[in-house]
Amino acid sequence: MLKYQTYYYQEVTSTNSVLKEKIRFGNASEGTVILAEYQTSGRGRGKNRWESEPGKNLLVSILFFPGIMAGRFFLLNEFISLAIVDAISGFGIDACVKWPNDVYLKDKKVAGLLIENSITSQEITQCIAGIGLNLNQRNFPAEIPNPVSLIHHLDRETERQQFLDILLDKLNQRYGQLKAEKYSGLNTEYNTRLYKLGEQISYFTKDTALQSGILKEVSEDGKINIQTGQSEKQFLFGEIELIL
Repeated sequence: MLKYQTYYYQEVTSTNSVLKEKIRFGNASEGTVILAEYQTSGRGRGKNRWESEPGKNLLVSILFFPGIMAGRFFLLNEFISLAIVDAISGFGIDACVKWPNDVYLKDKKVAGLLIENSITSQEITQCIAGIGLNLNQRNFPAEIPNPVSLIHHLDRETERQQFLDILLDKLNQRYGQLKAEKYSGLNTEYNTRLYKLGEQISYFTKDTALQSGILKEVSEDGKINIQTGQSEKQFLFGEIELIL
């Protein structure tokens, strides 16, 4: 079981950046948690930003030492995404995972992940897991696509420390699956919770115009499988843009 040590900040550039600094100066052990009220430069995957109203949502980064082979990197997305789904489900809300790194409530995004790994000799020795989760924010900037908060489903505020405690407990449980090498179980559960599984989706690749197909599954190595006619195509994130 992980022993968490939490550091609280009123304002940071990003929680991942603060955790990186602690690591650089030798001040972080596995289970270190960075929690902030506000991020001035919150980041999502790629060049995306994560926008959050001060004091309303959960902005947290956690340090893990997974010790898995680099080729199994997507297991980290899986166990963390499932832990978030587990925590939300405890409030009586059905959540699902949207490949590769988001959590949805119905057709709207409630949480996103930014996972940054360090690799030594083909092994992921260190994982910084940044999580942004909308808890109590009712209104969002118009340019943010399809956001939602728990408050829209519960119609009451969620105490952030209570939710964090639940989330850390669920992360511990899912991390236990990873450390016990229950890889296929994590992948199966991830697919069970997969947004748009078995449905028609549209997508772009770098070399093609808009295409469509049936979302079949996400493989253990993180590839999304899309059936078009009688054939299936596999894509890693970065190779495809989904239009859901």
